[in-house]
Order: sequence, then C-alpha cells, then structure tokens
Amino acid sequence: MKTFYKIAIVLLISYSTFSCKKELAPLSVAPKKATLSSSSTYGQVTTVATGIQAGGLAVDAAHNLYASTGNGPIIYKITPAGTVTPFADLGPEGYTRGITFGPDSALYVTNLATNNVIEKITLKGVVTLFCGLPGDHFRPPKDGPLAQAIFYNPQFITSCADGNLYVTEDGLAWETPYTDIRVITPGTDGIVYTLYARDNSPAFQPWSIAMHQGIVYFSDFNSGEIAKIALDGTVSTFVTGLGQSWGMVFDPAGNLYVSDLVNNKIMKVTPDGVVSTLAGSGAIGSSDGIGANATFYAPAGLVIDGDYLYVGDTGTNDLIRKISLK
Repeated sequence: MKTFYKIAIVLLISYSTFSCKKELAPLSVAPKKATLSSSSTYGQVTTVATGIQAGGLAVDAAHNLYASTGNGPIIYKITPAGTVTPFADLGPEGYTRGITFGPDSALYVTNLATNNVIEKITLKGVVTLFCGLPGDHFRPPKDGPLAQAIFYNPQFITSCADGNLYVTEDGLAWETPYTDIRVITPGTDGIVYTLYARDNSPAFQPWSIAMHQGIVYFSDFNSGEIAKIALDGTVSTFVTGLGQSWGMVFDPAGNLYVSDLVNNKIMKVTPDGVVSTLAGSGAIGSSDGIGANATFYAPAGLVIDGDYLYVGDTGTNDLIRKISLK
C-alpha cells in the first residue's frame, strides 16, 4: 500500500463522507432486441456502429447508447440498430467528456475547458446547467452550493442511487495541484465538496472513476494504478500494472472493466485484483474477433448493458464495439 501525503475530506453542512450505500439500479429493464444479443461467445467483439468517437458512454432503459466525443459540444445517440444521430448540443464553448445517468433518468455531463460545469440533459435532449459557476479553468476549485461551486477542468463522472455525483478534476494538464475528486449532492440544498485532493507530492492523479458497493475507485492516468476510497475515507491501492486507463465500469459481480487507451486492450480486474485481458491483441486495428483476436485503436468510453460491454473505439476508428460477457 502506498502512502498518500494529502487526503482532503471536506464535510459541509451535515453531509457524511459517503452516503452512497447501494448501487444505482440498472436502467435497462426492457427486453433486449435481437441486434444487441447476436453474439454469445465470451469475449466476442462485434462492431455495432460507425462514425462516432465515444470518449464516454451511457445507456438508457431502451438500450440506446449516448456518447460524449471527449473533445466537442455534441452528445450523440446510438440506437440498438446502430443509427447515430446528434442528441444534444452544449453550445459553441461546449467540451464534453464524462457522461452518466442519474437515478432521475437524466444524463449528467462534464463540460470542461472553457465552461467547467456539470450539465443536465433530459431524455428529450433539453440541456440545463446543473452545477458549477461557468468560467475558465484557471480559477481555483471552490466547494459550496451548486450554483456557486467552481470546478477545475472536470473530467469523468459517475453516480449512485442516492443521487450523488462523483467527478474527477485534472489540473496537472495546466501544471496546477488541482487534481481532485469532488462530490455533488442532489436537491435544492445540494452542495459540492472535495472528497480527495492531490497536492504536488507523488500521490494519485485521479482520472476515470467508477463505484461499487459504496466504494469509489479511480485510476491514475499516468502510473497504471487504480485506487479505492473506502467508506471511512481511507485511500489505498487496488491494483497496479495497467496502462492509461480511460474508461472504467463494474459488472454486478464486482468485476471491473478498464479501457487501456495506449495498449489498445480492454482489461478485466476481479474483485480480488486479478488482472487479465478481456479483448484486444494490443496491435492497432479494428478487427472483430474473440478475445486477443480482436484489435482496437485507443479504446475509451465504456458502459455495460445486460450481458454486453460497449466500448468507444476512438483513434481513427470512430466505432462502437460490443463485447460479450457471457
């Protein structure tokens, strides 16, 4: 276990460090359509949509996928038949990255770079500012009420059943110490507080984020490590030896899936921390196949829908791939 030099737990009003004691219930309750269940071999990779660069992915109850591009203002919708259409526009200064559904069935999106806010999007595509004071990324982060809080380059986002949102911030790109994990509590009296703060010492640099059984897991984009924050606030190393982890998602059994952006693989980490390759040979490509016979180019966004893991295959591929987990 490595030593961490600074862990900032800021408790505002009467909120505890963690109030998320259960997982967000799956939104996928409708029967799957045939187009989503054509492969049944474990590790089978299939291309399901083209022409979309998906830095982040989310899925609704009708098995539609929603994709943030990672570098532009448009959120795209991908139907089960593979049709890609623009779904919502964050505006001329929009820069989407992380995307997640909340328990209210709304999409929450990090809008970084020039805006540095969290946007809310209804299933009808209506965009509203949910949290954060708009402005450039050179302002120090500030905790407080939703409309007054300041974010610094928010990156990835996840949610849990009580409505809390967990957001990572990356300040190292701008040579600042503001590389944190922030928590957004829901409701009209909602607040933003800092759960974990990295200073200039050799602590973790939060990047992608996921949650399982009330425990926050986050990757260090540079070191290949994944850390976890227990319910009592203790931060520890969960697993080492991965590449640049862009996307992370848990299945109901507690297995963690990670997209390795530079090694062009999708990795699986068991609850005991055993790491294996689910799919990808490591070579750059776009070939479908089973396990190591498939190829990717900079896999990024991940989401699970039923028995399938969906992957945003970026680079120059601009594909949505699915991997059978059964």
